[in-house]
Amino acid sequence: MTDEPGRAPHAQGVATRSRLLASDIVVAAGFTALGLVELALVRPQGWPYGVVIVLLVGALLVWRRRYPLVISTSVVLIQLLMPWFGPQLDDLATPILTLAVICYTLGRWVETLRGLVGIALLLLMFLLDYGFADMRSHDVTDVAAVVADRRRCDPLLTPLTPTQAAVTVGPAAHATPSSEDTYSSSAETGTSRRRPALTVLSRPERINS
Repeated sequence: MTDEPGRAPHAQGVATRSRLLASDIVVAAGFTALGLVELALVRPQGWPYGVVIVLLVGALLVWRRRYPLVISTSVVLIQLLMPWFGPQLDDLATPILTLAVICYTLGRWVETLRGLVGIALLLLMFLLDYGFADMRSHDVTDVAAVVADRRRCDPLLTPLTPTQAAVTVGPAAHATPSSEDTYSSSAETGTSRRRPALTVLSRPERINS
């Protein structure tokens, strides 16, 4: 293919997307097979809905180069609607791989900045899933917890992490001294003090008359 004058290499590559290639079918079939195998092994709650979504997404991925913006936004909507009536996003790994391919498609096969529409839709759907469909307990403090853990693990952010002053517990002022300390101090001052001893009193012997 000869380079057309005045056109960037990216635009020339975008112009060649009209043909359906064997690689498009192989990629879509691979993601479909991977999703079905994962559902069969994990069997999460609502997995029959997941099977329908995997098949539908696989059929759309075949045309991701031909109609990148339409297909990408459609896949994002279908894939991220799954937690509302099917498996949760954290139950499976294949949806994450599918969304990664969609992000690549939006950046590679969409001219100008129209691909940002798909990225914005992706972020919006993630927020909706997190706020309304995710059944786990969460709130805004999750973000603060992640930042705190990040600072604790990153040596560059260690000075920003508040440290807790060490508390040294010393002997109490009213502690009772030991017997050894008492008698040693008495010896130094010249005071005579006898240690108490245990005296065993025996019974008096009977006087035999």
